[in-house]
Amino acid sequence: GNVWEWCLDSYDSRFYGRSPRRDPVARDDGTSPSVLRGGSFQGTCEFARSAMRNYRSSFNKSPDVGVRPARVITW
Repeated sequence: GNVWEWCLDSYDSRFYGRSPRRDPVARDDGTSPSVLRGGSFQGTCEFARSAMRNYRSSFNKSPDVGVRPARVITW
């Protein structure tokens, strides 16, 4: 894609070391930054892969961050 994608996970540097190996999700506690993946049009090619992870406050708005819903979003 052209933008970093928001993930369901919140960021915790120790999370994966103490989590189940299969599909762990770090639930948002309201204080941790959110995880992003994939790189954007503003980054270098080393970031343009789905395994690339980064994090940022979910209040930080930027034209290079978005969401790709896997299901219909209902409000």
